[in-house]
Amino acid sequence: NAGNRAEYDKEVRKHIAEECLDFYGDADEWDVMNESLYQKATRSKFDDSVMTDWFGWAREYSHPDTKLFYNEIRPDDGIFDLLDTMTENGVDFDGIGLQSHRTFGTVEPFYERLKRLSERYGKRLKITEFDLDEDDEILQGENTRDFMIACFSCEAVDGFYMWGFADNVHWLGNAPLLDKNGELKYSGKQFTDLVYNKWWTREKSKTDFDGSCKMRGFYGDYDLTVKALGCERVIRTGIHKGGENTVTAVLPIEYDPENVLNYYTEVKNIDFSPIGSGSHG
Repeated sequence: NAGNRAEYDKEVRKHIAEECLDFYGDADEWDVMNESLYQKATRSKFDDSVMTDWFGWAREYSHPDTKLFYNEIRPDDGIFDLLDTMTENGVDFDGIGLQSHRTFGTVEPFYERLKRLSERYGKRLKITEFDLDEDDEILQGENTRDFMIACFSCEAVDGFYMWGFADNVHWLGNAPLLDKNGELKYSGKQFTDLVYNKWWTREKSKTDFDGSCKMRGFYGDYDLTVKALGCERVIRTGIHKGGENTVTAVLPIEYDPENVLNYYTEVKNIDFSPIGSGSHG
């Protein structure tokens, strides 16, 4: 009964409920709606209110911490029209995913679209299916580097996923990281240099006499190693926008009045300040 909205809603709600309950507590994010600029038969058959229902049911049945996304191929002009329609219809969603299957080209227009999406809708942004189909390995690597920097530079972008890692299992046979033998490609080297060198905070500092010190770091999660007088403690913590970003570490060291110069290392208050506008650490 293809034209019956009530029957359609019943089946879709049942499907969404089953998906949410099967992965309840395991799914941090869910692309509730995908490629809706081009796959729009249901909206054409009924109306745009189906989007409100889909996300409403997903919110109802999913874990409270699960973030709900609308995922699209690319941020062309049509996505803004659809997002405006979603906003007008009160669709309850947390973020916008951009697949980003790319060929070689300048990254500036994409960056401008990222900023426009962020400023206009105030939602989280994620790159969800990145790859770059370019036969010249150097050009592929350099353009991958530029694209990643552009995304990292947009504060709203807080996730970057690839559509496969290795050439031998990639849909185009041209993955971003590894060749068919599992060796790191030039683009893979650009990725590791950015993530594990330029954007990876490695800092050392000593406390002052009051037991405090300050360091700068990218937003993200940290393993903080605190050492004093033969004692060592590793604290897993994080610095995040809007957070207090202060860590207090207490080590089991007995106060020795004869060695007061070393007492300042017993308690360390570490204040973090962010580097740039990137959201990863």
